[in-house]
Amino acid sequence: NNVKHLSFFSEIRLSERCKLLSQRCKIEVISCGVHSKDEESRNQRLIRIGLFQQKVPLALTNPCHKVKLAMYSLATDGVKVAARGGVKIFCLQQAWNMPYAFCSGERTPWYEYAEDAEKGPTTKIIKVLAAQYNMVIISPILERDEICKETIWNTAVVIDNHGNYLGKYRRNHIPKVENINEPTYYCEGNTGHPVFEGLSRTKDGLLIAEVDLNLCRQIRDQYGLQMSERLDMYSDLIPTHFQNENFTSKPEMKNIFL
Repeated sequence: NNVKHLSFFSEIRLSERCKLLSQRCKIEVISCGVHSKDEESRNQRLIRIGLFQQKVPLALTNPCHKVKLAMYSLATDGVKVAARGGVKIFCLQQAWNMPYAFCSGERTPWYEYAEDAEKGPTTKIIKVLAAQYNMVIISPILERDEICKETIWNTAVVIDNHGNYLGKYRRNHIPKVENINEPTYYCEGNTGHPVFEGLSRTKDGLLIAEVDLNLCRQIRDQYGLQMSERLDMYSDLIPTHFQNENFTSKPEMKNIFL
């Protein structure tokens, strides 16, 4: 059986066509449902999201363009399986069309994988897949700046379900930990946090999740704050409250907000 279910979430059913195609493509599929509590005033608003993780299918002694083509083929299989699983938003992994080279300390040949975010070959392929399977696709790539060609960004490109380019997000936080020195490769993002309308370590894998969008009004974090509440206002008012009330019973809470 090539399809697994995460037992700590609610179960979602996948079609036999999805299971058969995943076996044919040798893609392990894991499914889970993330559902909210029932509400009286509105029905559930379920959407299926696919998270795809893939290995490099060719030896890195091959030319970069051949490795890219092999990655395109593998991702295409992932999109096809996701479509049969009812996925509407498909998310590829970071810099999915290349090897993860950010701990090697070398710029070449990895910079050869960088390309234009809107008009590059990877985005052109993703546009076709998004339109063909009526699916929003998030495609993270190494972006080569269209003006300053030596500037490289770690960029997530967003393509809508009609195959149109919606925009991009350039990663802001660039880790620099021990041997992983990602600032060597690309710059910190300058796009802010735009809003767009619209798995296993040894196997190629696809996680299909069914999420109720009503959760955004129901979920609370460990401090009891709901996601839809005015956190910017809380960040201003809570420290003031602690100071006025001489709050000492939970000093770790005070440290968080001050």
